[in-house]
Amino acid sequence: MRTDAATNQRQLLDSAAQLLSEQGPQVSLRTIAKHAGVGVATLYRHFPTRESLEEALVLNIMTQVTDAARWFRGGPATPKRWRELAEHLGGLRIGALADHFADEVRRLAESSTTQERRTQALQEVESALAHARAAGLIRDDVPAVRFAMGIAVISRPLPAQAADTVPDQTEWLMETYLAGLAPH
Repeated sequence: MRTDAATNQRQLLDSAAQLLSEQGPQVSLRTIAKHAGVGVATLYRHFPTRESLEEALVLNIMTQVTDAARWFRGGPATPKRWRELAEHLGGLRIGALADHFADEVRRLAESSTTQERRTQALQEVESALAHARAAGLIRDDVPAVRFAMGIAVISRPLPAQAADTVPDQTEWLMETYLAGLAPH
């Protein structure tokens, strides 16, 4: 793929993740294209249907989870890197996007590519957790799927009024979550 085409595709996926997590499934493809700084024709060249965009978004998120877990395993398991991993995973907005994809889960789950990528992502997260366990950063009884679900819950957006009242709530929740996962 040409460099400019790859850049457009990445911008479209990033915009779709952001807008779907903020506005939900009613966000239009035209709005996603505009936010990405491309025309709607460019969006359709990359993703001929809304479903193809959604599947690419899910696969992209799974790839980012896999890459983040590998990054963590590739260095020392320090509390700082552990927190950076958790914050990066939270920044993927998995919890917010889960609401949007609730109706699509069955279709996406039936895709062999999605199944393979999900398995790979969970295996990499499990390896990252083993790396963290060896450093005393997380209890032995926390499997990858529960860790990821916890991050998804934390990454769900607060209602606007609550976010305005307690603007650092997500950071506090992440800190509390990681402290609760630590060995006692």
